[in-house]
Amino acid sequence: MPSQSPTITGTADEPTPSPPRTARIAALPAEFRAAFGAFETYLADRRSIGEADATAGALDDLALLFEHAAADGIPIRSVVGEEPADVAEALLENHLEGSWNVAVRAALTAAIDAA
Repeated sequence: MPSQSPTITGTADEPTPSPPRTARIAALPAEFRAAFGAFETYLADRRSIGEADATAGALDDLALLFEHAAADGIPIRSVVGEEPADVAEALLENHLEGSWNVAVRAALTAAIDAA
């Protein structure tokens, strides 16, 4: 049976998807991996039913934040501050559906864009 060639879809203008979060975290320095694990545990422990997507989005944002900080040589404590739980809560809040914060942020961005 003849093999089929893979089909390439999309355009060169489309962004390439980032590698899975676990691979991205594994590539970080040890202190960032440890901090990410702590955030992951915190968010999993405080998550209620229906927040799985929000938690995943928050962890993706955190991975990106840590990647940039590690690349720029910024210490983990400078990234998360004195109250890491506040960072975790803010990241989670950004991804909760129906959050007033999401709507207010969108309105602010729209107002600045229109100015």
